[in-house]
Amino acid sequence: MDALSLMKEHKALLSQFRLQFESKRKAIDAALETLDGMVDAPEGRTWIASIRRARARYSAASLHVLKLLEEGRREEAVNLTDAEVLPALEDLQVPIKALLTSQKKDLLAGDAGATKKIDSAITMMKVLEGAPKAVWRSSPGSA
Repeated sequence: MDALSLMKEHKALLSQFRLQFESKRKAIDAALETLDGMVDAPEGRTWIASIRRARARYSAASLHVLKLLEEGRREEAVNLTDAEVLPALEDLQVPIKALLTSQKKDLLAGDAGATKKIDSAITMMKVLEGAPKAVWRSSPGSA
């Protein structure tokens, strides 16, 4: 395969990755909105706000990496992934896990209707937790 063909293939893969990233981002937005409507306790509301802030940092860093890749600045993209994206992803896990713990605590305390809410919340948190990892595993050049 010649260099031009490789460049075209790389560009097509990046385009596909951007579409996947945006699709996953929209799905997570919807899941977070659903979760937001299910959490009533003040502690849970605090964790939802923390999730939103951490997710905003993660998304911004991820989009920056994607832009660098599209510009052919792979080394900078890799460095930014290590310096910002992966730490932001780890930071995002903290409030997600804390919210799960908070919801379980509410359930054990006998919060009315909490059983249904916690099942839904767990599902949403798994979506929130797994989707970013799935996107990065499928990114061009991530193997």
